[in-house]
Formats: sequence, structure tokens, C-alpha cells
Amino acid sequence: MVYNITTGVRLTAEDMKRIFEEIPSAVGMKYTDADYFEMRSILDLVDGQAIILAGRDELFLPALTIGAGGSIGTTQNIFPELFVGVHRAFLVGDWEKAQELQLKASRAVRVLLGYGSLEGRAQVQGLPPRTKGTFIGIWRHWGFFKGSPKSI
Repeated sequence: MVYNITTGVRLTAEDMKRIFEEIPSAVGMKYTDADYFEMRSILDLVDGQAIILAGRDELFLPALTIGAGGSIGTTQNIFPELFVGVHRAFLVGDWEKAQELQLKASRAVRVLLGYGSLEGRAQVQGLPPRTKGTFIGIWRHWGFFKGSPKSI
């Protein structure tokens, strides 16, 4: 799996095509950029040689509409039910449901970006407000560990 995460160096569609042609073990790519015109160009150039997965959770549904084979994302690990729902609704053509769930997912991403993933989930799920040491309190609330922080 090739990770194309824009960090100042941008791999073009032509670069990706060459990677997939010259490295037989490269069978897919996580595309973490918001430039879906370029993503579509990659899909066109690799022409089925590799699976292209979206990496921006807040743009999962738009990625599916241009041909992404799925997605790899951080928020998907925290709220998998939202993203499975978006994908299922997309596959059966239920655009209203897909959009509704994508909106919820995008709002969750916004919250998580503001609070950090675990505290963000607490906010989204209505658990105690963010305070110093909230991670430990949330972990205890969810039953991840018992005892003092030293027992983590």
C-alpha cells in the first residue's frame, strides 16, 4: 500500500502510475488530499491496476462518487458505524441517507480536530466536558482500565 499524503512533496498521477507499473507489490494507495480532480486522474491512469482509497474522512462520500474503492481514516476507527452506513447507502443509491451520515461524520471530524480523538468522542457522545485529565476519566468510563494512571 502506497500512502500519498501531501506533506510538501506531491506525487502526481503520472508518478503513481509509474510506481504501480514498476513495483509489483504495490497494489493500492491511500490518497490523503482534498484535490479529487487529481485523485480521479490517478484512477484513470492506473486503470484498475491498483485500488485507490480515500484518506480524508470528511470527504468519504465525494471520494466514492469519483471512483475511490473505499477509505482508510482515523475517524473511521472511532465511529465505524457512520462510515459503514455511508458506504452501504452509497452502494444501494440511497443518496439522502449517504449524505445524512456523511454530514454526521464530517461534524464528528470537526469535533475531533478541536478536542483530540478520545476527548472528541466524549464530546460527541455527551460524556463529561473536557477537563485536565479527561483521557483517564473517559478510559475509566468506557472500562478500558481500572486503577491508577500508573496501571495503564
